[in-house]
Amino acid sequence: MLRGNAAETIRQVPPEALQIPREVLVRAKERARQKSVSAAASPDGSEQSTTIKIAPRMKNRVGLYAAQANEPTVELALPDGAENAVPHGLLTYTLCQILVPKADEVHAPLTYCELAQRIRQQYVSAGRIAPTPLVEGDDLNNEVLGLTHWPGRSRIVIVKDENGRWNVSAGSLLGLGRGSILAVFASNDSSDQPLGYVEVKQPGMTTSEVTPCEYGGLAKTEQLPIGGRCELAFVEFDSRPLKLAIEPSASSTTDANQIEILQKSLAPLASRQGSLIQLVADPQKADWRLIVDGSQCYLVSRSGTVPENVDKSASSNVGAFGPFEVEPAHLLPVLQERLSRIARAQSLINLAEQSALELTKSQDAISVKVELLRYKARADRSGEVVDLGKGIELRSGDRIAFRLTNTSRHAAVYPTLLYIDSNYDMTPVYPREGELVEALGHGKSLATDVLRVNAKSFGQEQLVAIAVKGNGPPADFSCISQTTLERSRGETA
Repeated sequence: MLRGNAAETIRQVPPEALQIPREVLVRAKERARQKSVSAAASPDGSEQSTTIKIAPRMKNRVGLYAAQANEPTVELALPDGAENAVPHGLLTYTLCQILVPKADEVHAPLTYCELAQRIRQQYVSAGRIAPTPLVEGDDLNNEVLGLTHWPGRSRIVIVKDENGRWNVSAGSLLGLGRGSILAVFASNDSSDQPLGYVEVKQPGMTTSEVTPCEYGGLAKTEQLPIGGRCELAFVEFDSRPLKLAIEPSASSTTDANQIEILQKSLAPLASRQGSLIQLVADPQKADWRLIVDGSQCYLVSRSGTVPENVDKSASSNVGAFGPFEVEPAHLLPVLQERLSRIARAQSLINLAEQSALELTKSQDAISVKVELLRYKARADRSGEVVDLGKGIELRSGDRIAFRLTNTSRHAAVYPTLLYIDSNYDMTPVYPREGELVEALGHGKSLATDVLRVNAKSFGQEQLVAIAVKGNGPPADFSCISQTTLERSRGETA
């Protein structure tokens, strides 16, 4: 136990004080890692796998921590400055202040994620920058001590910077572009009625400068709650639109008149405000083609092909999705959803590539090294680093993991690792759902859980690493993930 000044008591128990030998701690960490390896194995112990296996987490559990692993906790006399102040743990006292309303107050329910945000806000209001309260678990969007679930409600908050400008905790990585609009709600209110709206004026990678605006029948107002939660009302994607052309298949009897009718019926795809789709007449200039074959059609990339005589269970048609019904009422929502998801994935890759180039311009920039580890067998404990210079070829059933090392000169970072396969599925590798993102110190490394390569995706695949400075509340971008789009299937002969 370490003592601070007279006003505060710092509580911290190093492992050495518990007389736990270092080698015991090392073995414990290895056992924890091996649990994820065992959980990733096939039930029968074989090496063959058709899906990525990730160790399951306990359900219906949420953990609230007073500090990060590298921070001490604090005790002090509270209420601050009161004659009857008595020693309290800072987290416990703040937690009770938030959850137990005064006699004349009525508090709307909070989610666990919002609770952690409120605790941090009270710390900041009191002039504190540490410790950093953290929350993890599978039910972060559940009502505290309740059963109601509000998915995604706590993701974005609004604050003021040192210059008095409004900012939100979301940017290009979440698809926000200049002109996007967010509804602002009180942080302690579960009402569906927003207090006002803000418009994105200057989107950044992880945060955006916003300004109050008129929207949805509400007048522009500066009376917005600092720390209020935000929800997307309108998204103007900061992304190059995907060019889509319509053409008949080589073996189809579809005539030019049918193609023209279909083009007119799909015009709303491009005319919607904020659309990521642009219709073009020349297939040679298109990023994706809608190839029509009678009453069905396929969405095919520039280099993709329409499947022919392929078994329905096969998934080897890289760059092709379908078949879909040509009927516009069915086709419009399908294309809108699928092309938007493809555009978001490609936009994220482009943003990551641009940021990687910008890193070379500053010696103080954040830098994270990512290494691919391959495990030879179930008994392999350490794995070997894959030489990326020789190209990467992974096969179904391979065991892999990724090691992240903070190579920044000074700063600690909060890392996020996303895997984007050729299906445009974005899967969070670190942190996983319910996993706590931890600050990675200068020169420190972490290895992800062991994953199993599946046989559901063929072709080029991407890994995107996102890192922000670890000098504030934890930043976790795993919410960017999106599920796999269904691949095209052919008809049996």
